[in-house]
Amino acid sequence: MIIQPIQANYDPYDIILLGTSIATVGPVPMFFGMNIWDFIIFILIISFAEAVYSPMINVFTFNFTRPGHEGTFLTLTDVPIYFTMALTGLVGGYLLENFYPVEEDETHKK
Repeated sequence: MIIQPIQANYDPYDIILLGTSIATVGPVPMFFGMNIWDFIIFILIISFAEAVYSPMINVFTFNFTRPGHEGTFLTLTDVPIYFTMALTGLVGGYLLENFYPVEEDETHKK
C-alpha cells in the first residue's frame, strides 16, 4: 500500500537503486549486537527493501524485450538463479557430509 504510489510515479531503475540502497543498510543492526532484536530489525529492513525493488525487476526486464517474447526473456534472466540453487545444494550437501558427519569419529568431530 505504501510502496505502490512510489513505484507508479518513478522509473523502475530508480526504484531498484532505492531498494538495493535500503538493503545495504540491513546488516547495520548486526554491528550493535547479535541478539534476537537485531535479527528482527535486519529481517524487517531486508524485507522492506525487497518489497520496494523486487516487483520493479520484472518491469525493468520487460523494457528490453520485444513484444510477445517477455516470458522467454524473463525465464532466461532467471537462469543464473537456478544454477546457483543447484550449486548451493551440491556444495551444501558436500560440506554437511564431510564436515558434519552423522557419526563422530577420530577424523571428523561434530
